Amino acid sequence: MRRLLLLLASVPTLAWAQSDAGTAFQTVVTALRLPRAQSDSTSTVTVLSRPEIERATALNADDFLRTVPNVQTFRRSSSLVADPTSQGLSLRDVGPSSVSRALVLLDGVPMNDAFGGWVYWQALSLLDVERVEIAPTGASALYGNFGLGGVAQFVSRPLERAIEAEVSGGSFSTFDGRARAANTWGPVGATVFGEFLQTAGYDVVSPAERGSIDVPAASSHAVVGARVRYAPDEHLSLTLHGRYFEEAEEGGTAWTRSRVEMGWYGASLQYEAHRAGLFTAQGFGSEERFEQDRGRVSAARGVEAHSGMQSVPSHSQGASVGWTAPAGSVGRGNVVTAGVDFLRVRGVSKEALFPASRLPGDRLERSGGGEQGFAGVFAEDVVHAGDAWELSGAARVDLWRNRDGLRSTTTRAGEVTATKVDDRGGAQLDPKLGVRYRATPWMTWRATGYRAFRAPTLNELYRPFQVGTVLTDPNAALTPETLWGGEVGPTFVVAGAVLRVTGFWNELRNPITNVTLPSALPDGAVRQRQNLGGARIRGGELEFSWRIAAAWSATGGLVVSDPRVSASPRAPELVGKLVPQAPTERATAALTYADPRIVTATAQLRFNGPQYEDDQNLLLLRGYVLVDLRVSRELGEGFRLFGVIENLLDRRYVVGRAGVTTVGQPLN
Repeated sequence: MRRLLLLLASVPTLAWAQSDAGTAFQTVVTALRLPRAQSDSTSTVTVLSRPEIERATALNADDFLRTVPNVQTFRRSSSLVADPTSQGLSLRDVGPSSVSRALVLLDGVPMNDAFGGWVYWQALSLLDVERVEIAPTGASALYGNFGLGGVAQFVSRPLERAIEAEVSGGSFSTFDGRARAANTWGPVGATVFGEFLQTAGYDVVSPAERGSIDVPAASSHAVVGARVRYAPDEHLSLTLHGRYFEEAEEGGTAWTRSRVEMGWYGASLQYEAHRAGLFTAQGFGSEERFEQDRGRVSAARGVEAHSGMQSVPSHSQGASVGWTAPAGSVGRGNVVTAGVDFLRVRGVSKEALFPASRLPGDRLERSGGGEQGFAGVFAEDVVHAGDAWELSGAARVDLWRNRDGLRSTTTRAGEVTATKVDDRGGAQLDPKLGVRYRATPWMTWRATGYRAFRAPTLNELYRPFQVGTVLTDPNAALTPETLWGGEVGPTFVVAGAVLRVTGFWNELRNPITNVTLPSALPDGAVRQRQNLGGARIRGGELEFSWRIAAAWSATGGLVVSDPRVSASPRAPELVGKLVPQAPTERATAALTYADPRIVTATAQLRFNGPQYEDDQNLLLLRGYVLVDLRVSRELGEGFRLFGVIENLLDRRYVVGRAGVTTVGQPLN
């Protein structure tokens, strides 16, 4: 479904936006709340700059992130073919699931779906992104819920005068159009952007299991957004932003499809007083309606009947206030920041069911939902102890509460059963400590320890879901997950090359996972979300970049991990088994030649090791290697011609085995 060959793209530009690639590559705001140079961070941070985005073989946000080995989404397939509710982000194999265990931010605003935790990747148009910062260490000490496994932050491009447009077409009748315009008028700056993609898609069911009901998985999406900033002087700025997104996906059969309409809005204020410090305030919200249809498929995949339709309206509102002390006001060499934030989420999952039988007790309607509230207060201190040492410490107290929970069912006979879910909540303290030691001009050591948490989402508490023929039920009795972890390793900078080596250890307690049940439930569910007990994820990673010559550069990385179930009181037979959807090895390597007078070309190799579909380690998904290629040529007067081929070697690989075997994107 992804465009495999981009036939033409043009970028007419009135005035190119000037980008300081060196500074962008160094700026980090995810590992610490305070902007820091990447080389000074006490935690591992990967920064993907604007030039890297423009040279990437991946053209969508999730595919682009997966070029970093410690990044994965729950499903191996692109978000253009995977159901949006299966696109949770995971860093370093910390419990991959459809719900993100990592926080995704856009200019400091959470982009995780407030009801379900997944991410609508197509809403993050890369044309308006300046850089991406990825911090794969527990971040709840600074960001609270969803920061359990780390943070990936998208930073928007500056509001500088520019007009850009990009048009492309390719395999599977794919069309993609993107445009962006920005300008400044004295103290006012503004940008607008939009993107539309439509594709006929490819066959996602394996040829060996494909039946007459299976068709290509078509999809389309559109996103439009705008930002306006008012900055009368260097001390004050006010920014307003809004974004609307809609997406429709056909999952490969007539009754496997989903639709979403969503809007984000917000405002932020920043004021710097010389003697009082820097003050920030932010408010944001979202409105969403997600809809999904599911089918009942015969064994030979020759007949499909409509089995149910689901509607999930939800909305959220949040706010934060922060303060950074003036330099030197809290002890020599200290930089202190503190803040509070709030989030309220409300939503309900409503289902209409069409069972095959005609019994009076058949369920025809089912619903569940409620409200969640989060509040947190945090403080952070960064201490400079000479040129060689830097210490960082942060702590946060989070309060969470679920309220107004209600589940109801209606049978064919008209019997209505409504069950109120008791209100529940709790509090957690999450610390984080880090140290950076510059041993020599060419070697720096980092070490970080942390505790983090994630409360179950309304989706996990109340919404059932189906993948293929496998139905999974929610569980209103779920409790929060907690992560204890740490990392340590050196960074070497020698002769134009940067090499970073990191060892990590994470203990995930009470992880929420999809557990296979001994027998099916009355509604046909064979799995249910449960707090499993514990998982241990330990391993190491290597990341390198090398400027070989003026026009030649190479980047790459390798992650080797051992993610295993360490405790499972309810299902002790799972202890020692690999965590589902967590490959033990991943690697990427890319070689780029960039000479604007001739051509810019990037060849990339991606390796994904074997992993299991299920908690019992019975359904193996074998590893695979993909090769991608991008070539572009400047044509003068602001025009550029480029082509992209993904899966150049036409590697056939499996992405899922949930009742039916699904495959990844072919070359053709």
